[in-house]
Amino acid sequence: MANHWSGRIRFVAEDNAKGSGSNAGRSGLNFLVQGLAADIGKLALVRCYHAFKHEPRIKIRGYIHDEILFTIPGTCQPTENPLKWIPAAETVALAEQIVEIMKQAESDILTEAVQNYSNLFNNGTYPGLVSYKLAPYWFH
Repeated sequence: MANHWSGRIRFVAEDNAKGSGSNAGRSGLNFLVQGLAADIGKLALVRCYHAFKHEPRIKIRGYIHDEILFTIPGTCQPTENPLKWIPAAETVALAEQIVEIMKQAESDILTEAVQNYSNLFNNGTYPGLVSYKLAPYWFH
């Protein structure tokens, strides 16, 4: 099996499929799907780095499976519910800017990955699957 976008190839034989009772077809398909998702995440990570490398207040803290963790500036106001905070408008705007960069990376890879099959994939238009959550701020 070959990942169309990155060109990674995984050779899968029946006796090399992961897990007891798995078959090579399922293992190969899983490689394609998860590999493409990893490529989307990595492209988004690189694009976010380049977009914010001169903004010292925005820090990329980590990339875990399908999440990119950031620290962004701003404040949050507490509510009566101690588990709910209201982020400042600046914080929300920065988070939405990050999401747009990530959605574009997703769209660019998916458009290229299925370019020969666009009639099967909504004529080449894809809904953005990127989302975000803002956590209460940290302070020192």
